[in-house]
Amino acid sequence: MRALVADSSAPGRIAVRDVPEPVPAPGEMLVDVRAFSINRGEMRMLRTATDGWRPGWDFAGFLRSGVEHGLTAGARVVGIRRGGSWAE
Repeated sequence: MRALVADSSAPGRIAVRDVPEPVPAPGEMLVDVRAFSINRGEMRMLRTATDGWRPGWDFAGFLRSGVEHGLTAGARVVGIRRGGSWAE
């Protein structure tokens, strides 16, 4: 999948790269991201971020698979997580 990652050699210190598909931990779920916000804090963090860091806190998209006793695959969701949502 493609994601925006910190890259000190790229203009603006960010580049689109192919990255491994995430593997959800227990209690987590995968979302096909369709929209994300760009926050001032993330932009500031890019100035000194280690190459490969993946920004992204706020996101909206579709749940990739169902959740036991909860949402079904394809459900629209929004969320916040600490990094990684500037991606497919």
